[in-house]
Amino acid sequence: MDIKNYETKLLFEDGRLTGDGALQLLKPYFPKITGCINTGLDAFRSLDQTNPELCLCLVPRTRACIIHNHMEDYARKIFCGMEPDVMLGSEVGFLIVDFKGKIKMRFKKLSCDLRPYNVKTNQQQAYDDQTLFAPPATLVTAGYRLDSTGVFRDAQIVCWARSELRWSLPLPCVQEEPLVFEDVSHEEGPPVPIIVAKKDSKVHKKRGTRSVS
Repeated sequence: MDIKNYETKLLFEDGRLTGDGALQLLKPYFPKITGCINTGLDAFRSLDQTNPELCLCLVPRTRACIIHNHMEDYARKIFCGMEPDVMLGSEVGFLIVDFKGKIKMRFKKLSCDLRPYNVKTNQQQAYDDQTLFAPPATLVTAGYRLDSTGVFRDAQIVCWARSELRWSLPLPCVQEEPLVFEDVSHEEGPPVPIIVAKKDSKVHKKRGTRSVS
């Protein structure tokens, strides 16, 4: 397994997991995590094959939302009943898969530089900053990535801390057939940050021929 580490000597003084530590914990769950991503991509593939005219007008963000919804739905099913090792929660507004209290994972589309695509609510910003949950939980994102021509590139688990990519873990066996994305010249970049008002004081301040995103 090729772990790409980007840590500086100060990045893990807060007790978060290194790439090696995350790999040791998550590797037994890789088939299930990969299954979530494949299910999302396959759901859009099926929709595109059966209703191509319906998908033709969809913008990248809409396509990404369709895939994301199916990834989360499958995660709720595949990780159900695995307590206490794996816990599911959505109290912060999106699905979190908690692995033994040490890693909390969400599912997202990833940009070419491995940044998760977010609408920057307070919760999403705090997640990216590693501050939404208290240590020792390390906050990570599992997702898929496209290349510059719009073809499915790979799937990764990434760990960011503010503007720093700490490490990335490539996920194996995702999408054996090429998945082609159209309209890549209009692919949306990560949204401009929009910080919304805090609503809950308990939450930290807050494969297929057409395009999917």
